[in-house]
Amino acid sequence: MDEIQNVKPKHEQFINELHEGNHVLPIVPLYTGLTNSRKALAGIGVSRVQTDNVRTFSSLSVAESKRNVKLLIVRCRITHSRERFDEISNGIAERSEGWPQHLRTETAALSWRLKQADCELSRTDFAEIDSKAQYYRVKSYRARRSPEIDAAKNLVGAMMRDVPEQELPRGKITNAISRNARPVGTVE
Repeated sequence: MDEIQNVKPKHEQFINELHEGNHVLPIVPLYTGLTNSRKALAGIGVSRVQTDNVRTFSSLSVAESKRNVKLLIVRCRITHSRERFDEISNGIAERSEGWPQHLRTETAALSWRLKQADCELSRTDFAEIDSKAQYYRVKSYRARRSPEIDAAKNLVGAMMRDVPEQELPRGKITNAISRNARPVGTVE
């Protein structure tokens, strides 16, 4: 379960049942999210989580983000003024919010713009960099989804809707999975 730091009290029964394994299904929950994920899970009563069941992530600092931009500019031997470098690296650090995937899309957009500007940093246009970075960001998110995930993107929500909160009987769960995991347009 990704973004587990956003778990809400209304999910408590479902996640606790899943976590405790009372459903007799071959499921081992793995929770991923920000550094407050364990606290969020504890807030809904899931406190006995094994070390490997929760993976936490955090963003890079502004200094780390700027260093990555600097490495790109220096390694590509791009001549630049200190002011222009600061302006660009600060902008990229801010727009990426330190998330490595976003930092990659921002620097890819910068590279694209530098190629168009004959590698002259002074001729870069932030509006074009930002527009290209947004395009790369959306493209990158779409590329991470498998056809199976696309077909079942609403499966967890459908399961939470269809399976009664009081119990998780194996038959009701497998039936709900079968019913909700069908590709769009198929008939039962």
